Amino acid sequence: MKQLPFTDPQQEPAELDILHVLGKQAAVYQEFMKNLSHLSITPQWNYYKDGKAWLCKLLYKKKNLGWMHIYPEEIQVTVYFSPKYKEAIASLQLPENIWLDFEAKMQTGKLVPLSVVLENTLHIAIATSILMLKCNPKIAK
Repeated sequence: MKQLPFTDPQQEPAELDILHVLGKQAAVYQEFMKNLSHLSITPQWNYYKDGKAWLCKLLYKKKNLGWMHIYPEEIQVTVYFSPKYKEAIASLQLPENIWLDFEAKMQTGKLVPLSVVLENTLHIAIATSILMLKCNPKIAK
């Protein structure tokens, strides 16, 4: 299991700390943050006692769209969907590995995680399209 690096409840992750932990992936993080800003999606860092780490909630107005996890040299975005979104998600034409992972998890419960590891601008575009789908729940009805 990957280790979340920000575990001190008294110290919210600062931009420089995040960039340091991400190393080579820092530029991808900065580009993703720009995308979020253009879409009026606000990152909000919170310390969660159950996981004993800081996680970043991605908010559109007051709606929680998903989560961003920072690991050493890795950024992961996870959005939770109910099964009614399956058709709408299929229409996004996700890469096969992401779609198959999501489809396998469809059997596990009411909310299904859809995760993307941000490695480059293509992954940023994929994560952005997933977040935008979550912004507009009417698509899934």
